[in-house]
Amino acid sequence: MFELLGPQAPTEQIMADGPLQLERVAIVGVGLIGGSIAQAVKTRFPAVEVTGVGRDPARLIKAQKLGIIDAFQRPPVALRDMDLVVVCTPVDRLAEDVLDALDAAGPQTTVTDAGSTKQQLLEAISRVRPADGRFVGSHPLAGSHLTGFEHADPRLFEGRLCIVTPSAITDTRAITRVAFFADFVFAMVSVFPDRGFGCEARGYSRAVSSRQMLSGF
Repeated sequence: MFELLGPQAPTEQIMADGPLQLERVAIVGVGLIGGSIAQAVKTRFPAVEVTGVGRDPARLIKAQKLGIIDAFQRPPVALRDMDLVVVCTPVDRLAEDVLDALDAAGPQTTVTDAGSTKQQLLEAISRVRPADGRFVGSHPLAGSHLTGFEHADPRLFEGRLCIVTPSAITDTRAITRVAFFADFVFAMVSVFPDRGFGCEARGYSRAVSSRQMLSGF
């Protein structure tokens, strides 16, 4: 568990006036990982509205009918009212989709991701939005050989580690929100300590590689 949290307050208190303050969550990319996060949110926080964001309306409609998401949007999206946006698209689209989410999000919205690489993503954000502290990188170390939200499972993350990777400019409130969110959705949370862009991204990659080699993941 995330050791900096201390004794956990009741979920209702944390949701209402604590560091989470979650009422609306958007999932960009409702596939296996995005769908599993959406289901975990709906299981852990039944009152939270989960909105799926994607390009294929037929897929989004199906995900809504299956109860994985409550609502959906297609680009261009309006995310100003979201408390948290989780970008779960493939690595080759991740930087573009995170930047689009930041463009569409409100000033109090926190944006995170579920990507397995961080250096190119952080470099893109620092180049285009050098003073934007709303983004907090994260990487849940979980997956499956299956694909698509049809195989989404809220238990996919049980017993798994989520690495939270704040940058040098990340807002403290955003870090706390993502860490608390990950603490509820995953089993273990590690906040990678280095807040400098270059060595953070490289060090993160080495840490993930070592972790995966040791765990056999």
